[in-house]
Amino acid sequence: MLMVTHACNLSCAYCYERFKSGATMSYDTARTALELEFAKAASDADATGLEIDFMGGEPLLAFPLIRQIVEELEASPPPVPFICFATTNGTILDAEMKVWFERHCRTMWLGASVDGTEAAQRTNRGEAAAGIDLGWFRRTWPAQEFHMTVSRESLPHLADGVMRLLEDGHSVNASLAQGTGWDGPDAKEFSAQLRRLAEWFLADGARFRPLNLLAREVVLADDDAPAAPRWCGSGREMTTYDVDGTAYGCHLFTPLVLGGKALSLAEAAETPCEEPDPFCARCILRLYCPTCAGFNHKDRGASNRRDRRWCRMVLANAKEAAEFQVRRLAREPALCTEADVRVAKSALRAVAAISGLDEAHAEFPLEPAPAVRNRTLEPQTRHTP
Repeated sequence: MLMVTHACNLSCAYCYERFKSGATMSYDTARTALELEFAKAASDADATGLEIDFMGGEPLLAFPLIRQIVEELEASPPPVPFICFATTNGTILDAEMKVWFERHCRTMWLGASVDGTEAAQRTNRGEAAAGIDLGWFRRTWPAQEFHMTVSRESLPHLADGVMRLLEDGHSVNASLAQGTGWDGPDAKEFSAQLRRLAEWFLADGARFRPLNLLAREVVLADDDAPAAPRWCGSGREMTTYDVDGTAYGCHLFTPLVLGGKALSLAEAAETPCEEPDPFCARCILRLYCPTCAGFNHKDRGASNRRDRRWCRMVLANAKEAAEFQVRRLAREPALCTEADVRVAKSALRAVAAISGLDEAHAEFPLEPAPAVRNRTLEPQTRHTP
């Protein structure tokens, strides 16, 4: 990942980059980083290639640098396969940029960050976010999903936003804003929005692939399960180079996010991100609950210390996803691949264990109840709302 600029033309409600500036990466810095990473990939027997992510701020504010790098890589192919990618808010794309991206669309991909309805866009990003040419993104990279970030303020627009984007022919995935003070009423609203989406996907939206928030397998942990999975490749499969060439595990450890408390790649290697959070050590949702070492370090000073404000939202998500997966299987018995069966079994177990819990008032961590711990589900446990 190349942090090509610290500048951005928007000020999103959920943005965690507190130390924006006009700093940009030089061509020489970018080339030095790329030469190092290509050499590492070429010498790694397990590496299949290199993905180069251009990151900001808003990366297209550094479009001349991106263009120069991509054209040079195409003209003199490096020793391993590569692909270039950037996520953009889409607001500064002009006709010249579009023509260039169309010409280089097999080497350079763009993903659009879009928050759904116009109301959600205005709430999260301001008036400047209106008028993004979503159709151009879809035509140029048909397989690339749009990404929706859900803030507390835009949460009531979640279902409408997803349905609008899908009905307009786009693909979308969604995630909750990290570092946010989610609470019980938010969890109730999240549950209601997901339930509304579930009903739609089971009826009018059945022709679409279900939203990632409803489709991800709900894996519950028992006493013998590992403490937690590693959720990203920060510092391993991924290295981030800041505008000055300093290496970090990911952009969340850079000065753009942490200011003077930035944690370099070498320093991050000393942090215990692999160790379980004692609070979560026996929670039955610990394998399903996402966590981010960068946000943990930023907000709580330890890469393994999870955000407890996240618990209620994760429970709401797990409940609605498990219910949806069971109902979808009942309505679509053709879903009988090995993966479908695995997801269905996990969903049945989750429904039995957590469907009666109130996400707004449950006590965390959720420890295994004697009635469901290490239990094999029989057909009579099937839940049919």
